Amino acid sequence: MKIGYYLTLGEQIAETQDHVSLLWLDDRRLSPDDLANATMLGKTCVIDVAGCIFDGRTIRADATERLQALRAYIKLHGRLSAVEVLVPIDEPNLPETDVAHLLPAAVRLMRDAWPEAKIGCIYYNDGIFPEHHLFDVLGFDDYDGGFGIFQPPRWWERIKLFFGGFVRRGSYLRFAELLRPDQKTWLIPGGTYGERPERWMAFAAKRPEVWAVVPFLWASNVDGSDMPGIRALPVRESYRLAGLACLNAFGDDA
Repeated sequence: MKIGYYLTLGEQIAETQDHVSLLWLDDRRLSPDDLANATMLGKTCVIDVAGCIFDGRTIRADATERLQALRAYIKLHGRLSAVEVLVPIDEPNLPETDVAHLLPAAVRLMRDAWPEAKIGCIYYNDGIFPEHHLFDVLGFDDYDGGFGIFQPPRWWERIKLFFGGFVRRGSYLRFAELLRPDQKTWLIPGGTYGERPERWMAFAAKRPEVWAVVPFLWASNVDGSDMPGIRALPVRESYRLAGLACLNAFGDDA
């Protein structure tokens, strides 16, 4: 099992190196040089390649060429084998994103252009996980008190479930039932919202399908927002200790 933050940017990458085994990177916020350099740090890398693939709500005509160029650059200037997972876009099922119908085409071109990498997806937790069968690693945002794992459905929500409705509480276990044996998951606690990591790590250690714990969000003030990020909050030390414990238990190559 791995641990690494969504999202680590620029000089903030160095702040996490002592207690992570995974780096979550983004081609819209980091240059090819930044990405190549990050692959040389001895960590598993996940790269969100939405900048290569999407132009708003459409797939770029040159998406394949962009992906191939990025792959070639990392192969020449970095360590290609460190890039284990590619993500087409974050939360493709968000209403304002509305690109879920493009996922089959996006995944096909990603597998063709970058055949060594697994393909992953983080969904917005609205109860619908479209095209989930396409991905090797997947999860959903659960960073507001762990509704999906730690809060069981209430009695009236159980009635709703009985009739085929969706409730967020306890949704991870239902989500996990959708997966094939070869599919793995991310768990995404909300450190930015004060969520401590201990119970997430304990849960993950008991679940063989969990590939990584990916706390949201290390980076501060992303894209001009005033969101502080774990690095600026009192929970920072608890995440550092959780990461060190994970490395001690599983190592960098878990």
